[in-house]
Amino acid sequence: MLTVERILDEVADNFNCDVSMIKSSMRIDRISYAKQASIYLIRKYLYQVSLDEIAELLCYKNKTSVSRANKKAFDNMDMDKDFRQKIVATERAILLVKLNLKV
Repeated sequence: MLTVERILDEVADNFNCDVSMIKSSMRIDRISYAKQASIYLIRKYLYQVSLDEIAELLCYKNKTSVSRANKKAFDNMDMDKDFRQKIVATERAILLVKLNLKV
């Protein structure tokens, strides 16, 4: 079953960081990209998770900050080939989980 934690695990693997860093208030580029990717993927695959819940989980001030980070993820996918490739790789792993092909 696909969960927020599973998405965070896959993002951490593909963005070379720890889940604890994604959940922290760190704002260095590498972690910011992982946070943006996490938000994008949670919103895409777990639409029932609210912006407020994501804000609390990932140490954002409020849902507006989460929404802004989600928009940055979309922008980064258009402008940053490396970011887009990491998102695609993470999505593949997530889809395998969703199809119960990976435990």
